[in-house]
Amino acid sequence: MNKDVFIEKLLERAYSKGVGSAEVYLSENKKLSIQIFDGKVDKYQVSEGCGLGFRIEVGKQIGYSYTEIFDEKNIPFLIESAIDNATLLEREEVETIFEGSEKYSKLVAEDKDFAVENIESNRKIDDLLNIEKHIRDKYDKIDSIPYLGYSEVQYGVHIKNTEGLNLKYNNSYGYRMLQVVSKDKEQAFSKYGYQLIKDYNNSNNIDLADKISKECIEKNDSKPIKSGEYKVVFDSECMSDLLSAFTNSFSAERVQKHLSFFENKLNDKVASDKIQIIDDPFFEKAYVKRVFDDEGVAMYRKQLIKDGVLVDFMHNRKTAEKWGVKSTGNGAKSGYKGVLGVSHSNFYIEPGKHSKEDMLKEDTVLLIKELEGLHAGLNGITGDFSLSAQGILYENGIRKHSVNQITVAGNFFDMLKNVDMIGSDFFINVPGQLGSVGAPIIKFNKLQISGE
Repeated sequence: MNKDVFIEKLLERAYSKGVGSAEVYLSENKKLSIQIFDGKVDKYQVSEGCGLGFRIEVGKQIGYSYTEIFDEKNIPFLIESAIDNATLLEREEVETIFEGSEKYSKLVAEDKDFAVENIESNRKIDDLLNIEKHIRDKYDKIDSIPYLGYSEVQYGVHIKNTEGLNLKYNNSYGYRMLQVVSKDKEQAFSKYGYQLIKDYNNSNNIDLADKISKECIEKNDSKPIKSGEYKVVFDSECMSDLLSAFTNSFSAERVQKHLSFFENKLNDKVASDKIQIIDDPFFEKAYVKRVFDDEGVAMYRKQLIKDGVLVDFMHNRKTAEKWGVKSTGNGAKSGYKGVLGVSHSNFYIEPGKHSKEDMLKEDTVLLIKELEGLHAGLNGITGDFSLSAQGILYENGIRKHSVNQITVAGNFFDMLKNVDMIGSDFFINVPGQLGSVGAPIIKFNKLQISGE
């Protein structure tokens, strides 16, 4: 059965039960994965998924049921299962079906002619083969290409309820991934990177090949440095990775559960005057843009840190009601069966005006280009971290040598207070539930480095 017709019939029958308001959350996705190895297609896989979450009010409780079968015969079972769920499971916190926001923003229409899903697969394969050939022809110091691939994601959300809410959202993006290995004497060095794609015609596959190959070969003179305090510059990709680990600190849900460093710090000075942190669903550099969250609440641009002051948290409807404020449109589910939580949209530190060259001019500066152990080597609540790192040592703006076998340690929230310069180079990572995390290149006054 057509999904829209199924949803309409489901809500009509639920309404006729006279129990309470009802809502449908439909999630659809399609994924393409291509891998190339040694001039041949090593993997070509297409997967699709679609599921529906149904919920209904029964007194002061809400019951849930789920399906991936869109057959009219399944409708009575869905409704009865949700009603039974509501009567059997008593939840302390009252949920309600949302009737919709007063106003929703409109996204600027994008040219879909060159959207990733409209490009022939053969072209995507040829572009990967060209990357491999380009590296083989140009970089004799690259010993192997263990991974070269392309992934594409198309997904959509449809929320409709008996209170009049009816919202749809669709998005797509792709990304190329590349790992190369260079060898120097007895040492081998590896470099991995990816390239996000929205408009396929504006993506240059050779840029990725050159960037990753050069950065890998650059590692051939790597060695550790002496332990001590250094002025440290995190390049934009590293900074966005590090920032990603701490976005939950800005979630009101985490604050209310006493799992955030920022508990009781609203309107306090928590960072340098130079730091501005924004959550913007319409951010122009983002690959995902949305006008409503997973509860159907209108999304909008909000500043979380302004001139170093913590001015807001991210809310869903439940956390907002608890504090007597309005939802910020950050309600998020991990899928049609997902539990509602709080997540960022496009979350980023606002870039500055300094060039990378300006930031490396001092006597001795360590540029961090890679971090390892982000999932195990940090505490998302306290901000403490100790991470393996690689980078480049500069003296008076001149590159001395690449650096490996070091550990960078500190506290993320202390770092935000010790910012020296914020640069214009900016990186945004692969999208998550509602958006991405981005950051500029940032120079910090001092960090502890463990090396020789």
